[in-house]
Amino acid sequence: MKASHWLRPEPSQPLFKSFLIFSLCLPGNVVPGRPVFDWNKDITQAYRLILELRLDQAGRQLDQVRNAQPENLAVDFIEDYIDFFSLYISEDKGLLEKRKAGEAARLKSIETHGDPNSPYTRYALGEIHLHWGLVYLKFGSYLPAFQRIRRAYKLLEENNNLFPEFLPSLKSLGILHAMLGTLPDELKWMVRALGGINGTVQQGREELRKVYEYSRSNNYLFSEETMVLYGLIMAHFDNEPEAAWQMVRQSGIDPQKSPLACFVLASLAIKCGYNEQAVDLLEKQPSGPEYFPLQYLDYMLGLAKLRRLDPDADLPLKKFSREFKGLHYLKECFQKLAWFELIRGNETGYYQYMERVRQVGNNAVEEDKQATREARLKRKPDPLLLQARLLYDGGYLDRAQAMLEKNQALLINQKELRLETAYRLARIYQAQKKFTAAISHYLNVIQEGREDPSYYACAAALYTGMIYETLHHHFLARHYYEQCLAMNPEDYRSGLHQKAKAGIGRIGQ
Repeated sequence: MKASHWLRPEPSQPLFKSFLIFSLCLPGNVVPGRPVFDWNKDITQAYRLILELRLDQAGRQLDQVRNAQPENLAVDFIEDYIDFFSLYISEDKGLLEKRKAGEAARLKSIETHGDPNSPYTRYALGEIHLHWGLVYLKFGSYLPAFQRIRRAYKLLEENNNLFPEFLPSLKSLGILHAMLGTLPDELKWMVRALGGINGTVQQGREELRKVYEYSRSNNYLFSEETMVLYGLIMAHFDNEPEAAWQMVRQSGIDPQKSPLACFVLASLAIKCGYNEQAVDLLEKQPSGPEYFPLQYLDYMLGLAKLRRLDPDADLPLKKFSREFKGLHYLKECFQKLAWFELIRGNETGYYQYMERVRQVGNNAVEEDKQATREARLKRKPDPLLLQARLLYDGGYLDRAQAMLEKNQALLINQKELRLETAYRLARIYQAQKKFTAAISHYLNVIQEGREDPSYYACAAALYTGMIYETLHHHFLARHYYEQCLAMNPEDYRSGLHQKAKAGIGRIGQ
């Protein structure tokens, strides 16, 4: 069966921190009184409001559509996005309990009234399962998360087999395949136990590329979101952040109208080392009671300002720590406040904030785990190396290099600092494309730090692999990616291994 006669402009999926999945269905011919997915101007307006995180206004708009068009299944479909964003962003467990009933009601409505011969029915069901799978993942409820992801996978795969020209299914499968290809080892057992779902980054990227190419040459109404999605995959899985930054900047999304757009662009700017652009974007973020609060933007602003050693970097970090009621990144936020005090010479303030790290949040994400370990060990960073690290992360390479080289003799004479000093210099040389110097320093780090519990040797192997991949020496690239996977540091292991696996997937056999 083919669905070319159904194809209309389709919205794609913007991605939030990893993975906010978005798609909407468009109708065929509407028959009055018969349940359909009717993508009319009112639904379109509600969708636009959701993208801008004007969720209350979008909800009111959908209530009006439901009253006027009770047969329009698109209302159920789009309404689910409101719950998805509300829960994924807020991490509010109380809200999760209140919204659970909505998931079941929407699924029942579409299963009961949706046309089984239409690609929109399976697609909508698959997307709702996927939304809630991601929500449960965010809350750390892995079994219900993967149960829903498996249902989504099966529905979307079946839809793609029945309607191979129906692009939304391929787009969503691309996201799923990329996600499954980079799962951390501690979650793979659950996927294997559920059975029947698998994927690779390369597979997902190719599927997304097809949708992106279609959007470039056709009257594809939501091509901007397709470019955003494809750009984020390029940045996070394909090691092409600069290409992704240029692509998304040209997509037409407005960071002064949508907090999500601000997040996407600022994230890419930070990944490219364009810290000044990130600060500018985040300082102009849209705010007000009409927007659902995305407090993570305050954390991003504080971190970006800390990376250029601003004297007021603590203000947005403190704002995030006060206002965010979820669990993720709070430990890291207090660690960054501790760093702020340390580089200002306030050791007492450093230890006070590190004690807060032990008291708040959880250890679900790598950044929080690393902050917890620093608090547990009670071993404060060297202030010079810390400033060089922050400057490097902000893309201020000359300032970071000057600080390290000026103090190199002092730093390398201390055994506990020598490994990190070599690693920090290697990162700077790599960013400056001084690959010979970078590799030399990385190899020293790997040799000296292989048995060290820190992440430096594991990261050095990863970045050596990336350099050789850039130089098209794929045999050597694979060798160092595999070395990265063979090491198990206490900090950042999951993220480093994910990137190494993505690298192996890029270069193939």
